[in-house]
Amino acid sequence: MRFFSTTAFSFFIIANPMLGHTKTIPTTQNDFEQNAIIIKGSKKHIAEVLLEKGLAYKLETIDSEDDIYLVRYQGKINPNTLSKDLSTDQRFEFVEPNFRVHKEGTPKDPLLSFQWALKNQGQDSPHGLPGIKGADINAKELWKIEDGNPEEVIVAVLDTGIDYEHPDLKSMMWTNKAELSGKEKGTKLEDDDGNGWPDDVYGWNFISDTRTKPYGSKIKQLGHPDPMDDHSHGTHCAGIIAAKSNNIGSSGIAQNVKLMALKFLDSSGRGHIDDAARGVLYAIKNKASVISMSFGSTSFSKTMFYELKKAEKAGLLLVAAAGNSSGNNDEKPHYPSNYEIDSLVSVAATDNRDRLALFSNYGRKTVHIGAPGVDIMSTINEDGDITTEPYHAYSGTSMAAPLVAGAAAVLLGHQSAVYKGKPLEVKKALMASVDKTEEMMAKVTSGGRLDIGKLLDYKNLILTSDKANKDAKYQIVEEQFELKSYTYPNWYPVKLVDHVWTVSRQNAHEIRVFFEEFKIDYLFDLFALYNKHYLHLSTYVKPFAVQEWSPWVKGDTLKIRFANATVQIIKKELKEFANADEARAAGGTQCKRLTGSNRVKCYVMKKYDPTPNHESGGFSISKLQYKQLKPIKVEESK
Repeated sequence: MRFFSTTAFSFFIIANPMLGHTKTIPTTQNDFEQNAIIIKGSKKHIAEVLLEKGLAYKLETIDSEDDIYLVRYQGKINPNTLSKDLSTDQRFEFVEPNFRVHKEGTPKDPLLSFQWALKNQGQDSPHGLPGIKGADINAKELWKIEDGNPEEVIVAVLDTGIDYEHPDLKSMMWTNKAELSGKEKGTKLEDDDGNGWPDDVYGWNFISDTRTKPYGSKIKQLGHPDPMDDHSHGTHCAGIIAAKSNNIGSSGIAQNVKLMALKFLDSSGRGHIDDAARGVLYAIKNKASVISMSFGSTSFSKTMFYELKKAEKAGLLLVAAAGNSSGNNDEKPHYPSNYEIDSLVSVAATDNRDRLALFSNYGRKTVHIGAPGVDIMSTINEDGDITTEPYHAYSGTSMAAPLVAGAAAVLLGHQSAVYKGKPLEVKKALMASVDKTEEMMAKVTSGGRLDIGKLLDYKNLILTSDKANKDAKYQIVEEQFELKSYTYPNWYPVKLVDHVWTVSRQNAHEIRVFFEEFKIDYLFDLFALYNKHYLHLSTYVKPFAVQEWSPWVKGDTLKIRFANATVQIIKKELKEFANADEARAAGGTQCKRLTGSNRVKCYVMKKYDPTPNHESGGFSISKLQYKQLKPIKVEESK
């Protein structure tokens, strides 16, 4: 979704019968740091322009490879005003204020319960909310295989830091061994491994001392090599991802993870975009596979977008909390979760009854998946809270996002040959394997809540028998079976489609098909399954899937209906009318009277003829399975 400061000549594409619209999100005075802007451009041009304006300034590097700098200047000029002024200079790719961001999720009660998000047996949450058995991420399927030998995966936690001395996190920390060895030899302030950050053993603190002097001797960096958490938010997120399963405290979802601590939020949970962008660059340079981001802002930052796109190109999966304002992100965006980046997964929060959390943001277009985020037990700083034990229950989409980041890391560790360096495929697997609920189908793109059991089974990793095949009387028969919709694989159909395909096998007890791929406009197309009596069984509400089995359909027949929607363009145009009454009758708005005349000019909405929906792609099926009675063995009597 793109937002513009003006809408004088705007147009939008919609699908009948709904009408789309855009909104401009204003920047308030308190959204950014005073006397600071970010510029993408050469140092020479920055110096020339600021000298012309008579501004004394100091440069701080964000990304030296791509010439992105934080400019601190003296004077009373508003950063937003200065940014808009300098944005007209074609020598700069972008100029913007240094936006503020804040953590998502607020600590609430002391730890009262165990981790229902991993295994929900119907127990109460720490706040006393009665749970529903099975409203969890199905971690029992993970535990079946966790004794294997998965590949280590680095997950960068971009947050308030991590308590790397915590008993449940100490052995799970990413460690820069060259720098650790250098410390032991006494080479303090030196960049022993040559990565550009001296003494960075567990990550980097991008805010400590950045306003005084850089750290290091020969190689200098803004910030400090100690990313110790002084808040507990980052430590809590880290524990959700990878707290050690060691029979003490809590247990994280991923035991194959190494946690990289990237501190850019301060002790109050606040930070700035320049520091966040430096953290993303660090994760790229130091080979992280996943970045977990539990913070947010309503301000679109070109700097952060640029660095996250860079991370996508480097093969990183980006996981972001959707926000905690109970809002619709389709209408009022929240960043970084709303950045239009293919490898970014936006995460809503659910409770222990599989409902969308009351505080959670949502959006069928912009929020991709739900995950538990209410009263989640995890690690905190040993001296960073009112409790005597270093564990606590927090709530927020901040807690939901690390669960998804950890699940992705498990998938990457167990199937690195399939998914390593392919964040979009990981995202597809996460979305295609959710446990769907009626409420979430209306709230998020995938239509459901994270299910790590189904995720790992997505590529047949867990070799367990099919639940529907437990009856020993039946056997599964698999056949190659090719079927394509009229439009597949052409994503730009030239005609409307509304068709039903029938798949049947004589004497089958149940039947299902294997989708090689489907792509639909999930908000407007109809893609549904029926039985032979046209009883509706399932409707798909996600935009795409790759290599996915349909649900089992009882009986010998499965019917598939695909219908694409009509698209209509409505354009805002300027038109002249004889008088104001005529303009009002035509629905004119923003009218202006012509000088010396009764004639007026107004904007009107012009509807164009409907056309096929270019987002509709259809489907392709490659095989089917059906269940039939096993042959009865007859033994000859001797």
